[in-house]
Amino acid sequence: MSVRKLTFGLLAAAALLAGQRGVVAQEHLPVADPFHFDPDFRWFEPVYEADLQDMKPSKRANTGWYGSYDRMNLYFSRPEVNILLEPNGADHANGFDSGWGNRLELGYMLEKNSGWSATYLNITGPNANETLLVERIDRLNQVDFAGPTTGTGGGGGGTGGDFDSFGQYYPSADRNLPYFNERLYELQDSINVLDASSFEINKTWRMEPYHYGGILEPMIGLRYFGVTDYWQRERYNRGVDIDTNPIETLSHSGASSKNNMFGGQLGAHYFKSFNRITYSADFRAFALANFQQHRSFSEQIVTTYDGIGIGSTVLSEQLTRNTLTYENNDEFVVGFDVRGELSYQLTRQFQLRGGFQMIDLGRGIWRGEISDPNDQSLVMLGATFGFAINR
Repeated sequence: MSVRKLTFGLLAAAALLAGQRGVVAQEHLPVADPFHFDPDFRWFEPVYEADLQDMKPSKRANTGWYGSYDRMNLYFSRPEVNILLEPNGADHANGFDSGWGNRLELGYMLEKNSGWSATYLNITGPNANETLLVERIDRLNQVDFAGPTTGTGGGGGGTGGDFDSFGQYYPSADRNLPYFNERLYELQDSINVLDASSFEINKTWRMEPYHYGGILEPMIGLRYFGVTDYWQRERYNRGVDIDTNPIETLSHSGASSKNNMFGGQLGAHYFKSFNRITYSADFRAFALANFQQHRSFSEQIVTTYDGIGIGSTVLSEQLTRNTLTYENNDEFVVGFDVRGELSYQLTRQFQLRGGFQMIDLGRGIWRGEISDPNDQSLVMLGATFGFAINR
């Protein structure tokens, strides 16, 4: 066999062997998928301070999926008051009122120090009203007070009437006010009543640790903010008609203003760990287009009696309700969201934490009874407490 043939044979055998080994090696290599990483669900494995002290800041910055839940107690600034309609209502525009809500965050960070995060928060409240109880002309429904003598309710004296299966006199408008057992109007004037929600999604990056171990994670993303403000006023008057029959008038005015805001935001998350304690701070600045919807209505109930006091009979009841009025408007809102938290490393990946949050929505929010499109502001600030996993 010539040298040339021997050389070609050896090269062919080496190529075949290398190809087979390459196929085997490729089978054991990780798939080139940005979502392919070990989530490591050992969140509640014990952790010791010695382990944390020896750990570099870059190792304290976890990768993979993470999440957190926080309960929020925020205080909301009050809406403006139309001084022309309510000369004494200026005092209502000062101060803050409490509301409770929830904040949920979910995200992931890849080994290459980039990832995504999403945060949702919902706040129900505040629900601040002024309540005034007013005694009605007939004062007491004797049948409802004494109990039924007919129907399926059973028990009690009285003069008879129609009752439901629970022994209640109906219709409900003719009953005594629950817990007071007399005829009353419960007048309510809103001071600060609203609901708020927010959703954001961000692209995040993790920078190299600073000299003293702090780490900065810049972000850019999109954000939605929804704020619905409720307003109402109720008034009660007494008088007589042309036949000198006593009459009473209940007037109700109500409105709701919806603010649907969409836009972009820039921000950063900073954190630094010391043994079991982690300090963190978040800042987001956003610019949002606000699409506003306002709905208002009013109604009036006039009741005429044959006399005054217990036992008076209703001669007539007239309800007048105005047509609902709808208005739309567009505004532009600039604001910021600041958060600060202190976390305690309870287990390997589980943290208990508490902190504060402040959200400032600048001019451009429709609130209160003002029927014209307006650009009020809204400030929310208060405390938060919750937990985090793999954060």
